[in-house]
Amino acid sequence: MRFFLLILPLLALGSPIASGKGHARVDWIAMSKSCLPGKPVETAVRMVIDPGWHTYWINPGEGGMKTTFEWKLPDGWKVGEIGSPLPKRFLTGDLPGFGYEGTVLFPLGITPPADFSGTATLSGTVSWLACNDGACVPGESEVTLQLSAGPPAPTGEAGLIETALAKVPSASDTNYKLHLVEDGNFLKLRIEPSDKTTPLLQTHAFPATPDVIDAAAEIRFATDGGGWSARVPKSEYATRPIEKLALVLAGPDGVSPISLSWQKSH
Repeated sequence: MRFFLLILPLLALGSPIASGKGHARVDWIAMSKSCLPGKPVETAVRMVIDPGWHTYWINPGEGGMKTTFEWKLPDGWKVGEIGSPLPKRFLTGDLPGFGYEGTVLFPLGITPPADFSGTATLSGTVSWLACNDGACVPGESEVTLQLSAGPPAPTGEAGLIETALAKVPSASDTNYKLHLVEDGNFLKLRIEPSDKTTPLLQTHAFPATPDVIDAAAEIRFATDGGGWSARVPKSEYATRPIEKLALVLAGPDGVSPISLSWQKSH
């Protein structure tokens, strides 16, 4: 069903991929254009989305498609996991989703080989889906980054990448424990802190695992004595027993979000 909701507006627009557009522009920036052999350097893919349009998070919700990245690196180079910053909630028509508007940076750590010298050119392909209330348009673009061997020196974008890193959820399983129990068409969620004095600074909560929690549901935790509990509707696409869930929580400023994970015991 979600496929047909998505494809009908696309048919009316023709083939936008061929134009090289997609209502967003991307480039690849770095905290330093020089790096020491074997030492990582922080970079980020920057996406500037046209006003009135949005792209999608790792859990796009309903009717969307997550942004993907494919890398082409010289021999010996290593790439870390790309960071997905805290998203926003929005509606595409009547379909709830999670994603980004305006400018978003996806942080990415890159490590050169131990014998790196000279200059290397790295490249990749970014693919996304941009939507507004009337249509969805796929986009794809090549990005390149040139790095040279040498002592690190901050670029003009270093501060932007530092800010973006603060918006990427970090694993916090040592501080909190997430539990999940299925209850018919609902899910009972419970968070237990390792330290009973640890507060839960939760204003925003997003299900990072698709098709588990109804994308339209607002997740609100309430204190239950020894922790925090919430009851949320299950996604209509969750037709089998839930095996795992990743949940992202953030305070009112959206900085330093945490990611909690639950997996069914077998």
